[in-house]
Amino acid sequence: MKGQKAPGGAKKEQASPNKRRVCELTVPGRLEDLATICEFVGQAAQQAGASKRAIFDIQLAVDEACTNIIEHAYGGDGGEICLRCECDGDDFEVVIRDQGRPFDPQAVPKPDVKAELDKRQEGGLGVYFMRCLMDEVRFRFDPQSNELRMVKRLKGGDQGSRKSGDREIRESGKQGIRTQRGACFPDSLIP
Repeated sequence: MKGQKAPGGAKKEQASPNKRRVCELTVPGRLEDLATICEFVGQAAQQAGASKRAIFDIQLAVDEACTNIIEHAYGGDGGEICLRCECDGDDFEVVIRDQGRPFDPQAVPKPDVKAELDKRQEGGLGVYFMRCLMDEVRFRFDPQSNELRMVKRLKGGDQGSRKSGDREIRESGKQGIRTQRGACFPDSLIP
């Protein structure tokens, strides 16, 4: 990825001496810019050596996060979304910042994914999906901005796999809930 302009946003890349790759993109907070965001994140993850499955997970989690920013933080009225992708060793991190209304992830009730479809509450699955798809999800907000940090581990042939078993979720630096990777999406539904 070269330091070129993206449609609707500015893109730049830096490489540090320790081979850490950093890519940044700033786009307007509009639904029509989600494709640009997903392409940017997908390219950064691919250049970091992520598997196709890991790239899919990262793109879906970022799409959910940015859709929530556009619809809830900005209320559809615009604003900017700043993304930063960084690969440092086996960790691929995406940092998303906005200046919209603050979001408290603790206020989102855990969805009942085992309930019958006609008895489920509509919406409210975005944070749940992000937590299932990524290895770490952390929210931070202050009066000036909101920040979401999501990490995907890229390890050898294991990267992006959804193995059974527990993994730890961290939120705002505190230990959060435990979940199973396969609980969100059966392997048969994912590339």
